[in-house]
Amino acid sequence: MVSHAFIGLVDKIPRPTPEQRWIGYLTNVYTRPAFRSLGLGGLVLESVKTWASEEDVELLIVWPSERSVGFYRRHGFVGDAEPLVWMSPNASG
Repeated sequence: MVSHAFIGLVDKIPRPTPEQRWIGYLTNVYTRPAFRSLGLGGLVLESVKTWASEEDVELLIVWPSERSVGFYRRHGFVGDAEPLVWMSPNASG
């Protein structure tokens, strides 16, 4: 394995409106040093986002290291401080 990511899923609090049901906590995103700068981490992250959209994950939350903030922002995560979040295009609201 040269690159991976882990997502912990938490049920979203139910509401009387139709909403997606999961929040994902993204951790342990890692690519071995010999394989960095080849786009593999970006491919893993884009795959995670595609999977999250298909599985009713409304948003992904990540607490990035200072060095990785730019990486997450390039892949659609937003926020002015920790944590950064990515909102599914399928999310209501």
